[in-house]
Amino acid sequence: MRTEKKILVFFAIVFVLYAFSQASIRIRYIAPIIPPMVILSIFGLHDIASVFADRWKNLPNWFSTGFTLLLVCALLTYNGIYLFQQFNYVKPFSYLSGQISRDEYIANYRPEYTIYQYANRNLPDNAKILGLFLGNRLYYSDRELIFDINEFKESVNKSDSEEVLLEDLRGKGFTHLMIRFDLLNQWTSTQFNDRKRELLKLFFTEHIRPVLSKDGYGLFELRNIIFGKQIHAERE
Repeated sequence: MRTEKKILVFFAIVFVLYAFSQASIRIRYIAPIIPPMVILSIFGLHDIASVFADRWKNLPNWFSTGFTLLLVCALLTYNGIYLFQQFNYVKPFSYLSGQISRDEYIANYRPEYTIYQYANRNLPDNAKILGLFLGNRLYYSDRELIFDINEFKESVNKSDSEEVLLEDLRGKGFTHLMIRFDLLNQWTSTQFNDRKRELLKLFFTEHIRPVLSKDGYGLFELRNIIFGKQIHAERE
């Protein structure tokens, strides 16, 4: 049994370290360690009960049993409070009861969802979107959506003018940008010098067309380029 405990502890520790090193941590990424942690927790409760039983063996049996139950209840109460708070935040019954639609429910918790909806309903099927600081939620998009801030940074660094940046993005097939404004502003202020920041300012003011902006997120259309001249994309 001691060997089995060590194996479970080793698996849990290694898996958590691996998950932390691969991506921004989310609870779902470490879900595989929950079963071994539950098993180890039960072992821990058993050991605690055994220790109290040995130390208080002269006391009535109900005393050590009651203390163990009190400890378990305290732990369950903590989890119960957390569960209650989550229900108050998530409010699942408003959706399950049909009071609000699926789109309305998601939009209440994901402010960028409205932008996704608009893109899915209005952009052509061959649209290719470059997403910047959107949390990699590709599953909301019915259009081709690429999350690659490093590619955008590379394009900015190798461009000596805003026109060249536009041509570079267009050359890669991108037709639109989807952006979270606050994180993009923070990122540009730390990643680029004054000249590049001025280039980006001109690019965003003169070479892309705002399509929709809401709740700190925006969808923009890259202007077309034909023979080195910019034109507005024709809309049906």
